[in-house]
Amino acid sequence: MAHVSEYDVESLFIDRLESIGYRFVDIANYDDVVANFREQLTVFNAQKLIEAKGAAALSDAEFGRVMIHVDNKSVYESAKILRDKYVLTLDNGKTVYLDFFSSDTDRNIYQVTHQVTMDKNVDCQGMTRAQCACFFSVWRNGMYKRYWNEHQRGVN
Repeated sequence: MAHVSEYDVESLFIDRLESIGYRFVDIANYDDVVANFREQLTVFNAQKLIEAKGAAALSDAEFGRVMIHVDNKSVYESAKILRDKYVLTLDNGKTVYLDFFSSDTDRNIYQVTHQVTMDKNVDCQGMTRAQCACFFSVWRNGMYKRYWNEHQRGVN
């Protein structure tokens, strides 16, 4: 059996996911993750934002309030938060109920990427790859959903 690099296996799987509608997104670090989340959250809730403030955009202050709500939580807390709506007070004083995910799978935005360093506070020197990086991941509405780093050589 010929040796296949981890990157090649990831690329094959990414190609397959793209063929069923996932969009490849180039995410290299934590800052890219946050920027992508902001963009996808805005797209996902565009109609609500337009109705409440006339534009499908979040100000830095508004997005900061969202990040305070979702960032640095346990897995349990995050799962609970992401299933609920978030009541965001806009800069204009109005409120909007933001969704993170939809039970309608056709409405969600699916993305895939690989080779992402996830921990913004960690220098990867001396750490294992699993501790430091997300080498292959699937994103839904800008939120990290799955990580794969297990595969068998020769299996497509």
